[in-house]
Amino acid sequence: VYEAEKDEIFRDWFINCWSKALQDTPNSIPTYFSTKELDIGLELQTMDIVEINKEQLNKRCYFV
Repeated sequence: VYEAEKDEIFRDWFINCWSKALQDTPNSIPTYFSTKELDIGLELQTMDIVEINKEQLNKRCYFV
C-alpha cells in the first residue's frame, strides 16, 4: 500500500512539473515517463500509455 501511494504522489508531482515545463519551454521530442523498469510508460506529449521500445531509447540517468 505504501509503495503504491508513494508512486502515485510522485507520478502526480512529476506530471504537474512536466505540464508547467511545457508551458515555459515547448518540447517536441517524444518523452516518456515510467516509475519502474517496465515496457510501458506515459508519453508526456499526449499523456497516452504506450509501449516503450528500450532498444531505441536514449536514456538519461540522474544521480543525486
